[in-house]
Amino acid sequence: MKLLFKIKLLVLGFLLAAVCSAGVDKPNVIFILMDDMGYSDVSCYGATKVSTPHIDRMAAEGMQFTDFHTGASICSPSRAAFMTGAYPQRNGLYMGINPKREAHWFLGLNPDEITIPEQFKQQGYTTAMVGKWHLGMQEPFLYWNQGFDHYYGAPENMGNDKRFYDEREVVYKNTPLAKLTELYTARMVKHIEDFTRSARSGQEASPFFIYFAHNYPHTPYQAGPKFRGSSKDGTRGDIIQEVDWGIGEILKALEDNGILENTLVIFSSDNGPVAEQYAQPYSGTKFVSIEGGASRAFYSLLEGPDSARSFRRARAGNGPVPDLERVDRCSAAQ
Repeated sequence: MKLLFKIKLLVLGFLLAAVCSAGVDKPNVIFILMDDMGYSDVSCYGATKVSTPHIDRMAAEGMQFTDFHTGASICSPSRAAFMTGAYPQRNGLYMGINPKREAHWFLGLNPDEITIPEQFKQQGYTTAMVGKWHLGMQEPFLYWNQGFDHYYGAPENMGNDKRFYDEREVVYKNTPLAKLTELYTARMVKHIEDFTRSARSGQEASPFFIYFAHNYPHTPYQAGPKFRGSSKDGTRGDIIQEVDWGIGEILKALEDNGILENTLVIFSSDNGPVAEQYAQPYSGTKFVSIEGGASRAFYSLLEGPDSARSFRRARAGNGPVPDLERVDRCSAAQ
């Protein structure tokens, strides 16, 4: 049986029982969100022109869903729904933000909304974001005011704003597209090492939540030199294979630092692709309301003796998933 998610059956809801359980180590959480990646863009969902062994590993060893739907078929509303658990019409971001349009200058995620990173911080987590924000660039809307301790990346659509930030500093006026996945991967590995260093020195370490929102395969894009020509699907396929390499490096860093067994890694995309061939077996694309625009690949990996067994039993996505109302109950109990 396929499981049709409502918006409030959001990405991170099903880990909350572990986060809130007394006597259980709170898991680290990494949420990887791609941009305009289609349902059939990776091997384990039917892609034949690219190879994605590390993403496939997550599906094979973790929990794989076949009927996950996002809150919208375009970027900003979908991301706002992921961050808040509220329909875009309710959280105020019901259309994609384009800073070049005069009518959009005021748009952003209302800081009064309760976000996932804010909820994690209430549970004692360190929070960081790497990648695309696209939920408003005025100060009240920025990630700093939405629960994140750290930021690194290109926060806007790079067709509109090419700046790249390290915390609050602009380090590239024009994001180096061919280095983007390499930069993101290096920072993800650094975060993992930094956030676990205190544990290695014998001090108590806080669990961490990292939201890794890659800008690809949204245009514009370029593959790194090592991956050019590596796929059978041109540059778009090359960058997907490079992203898969980066995810492999992230999983390796978790293993090398001894925390993979207590880390939940989640992978999905904000909306559908721009070409229907990447949405198969569904019809439709980004911008439209039929399934190709909003039906997403979605899977997670949580290693460990007990958690891994329970995830593998449910890996087809046949059971109910707790919604984000459990975050509110969890926070109220603290």
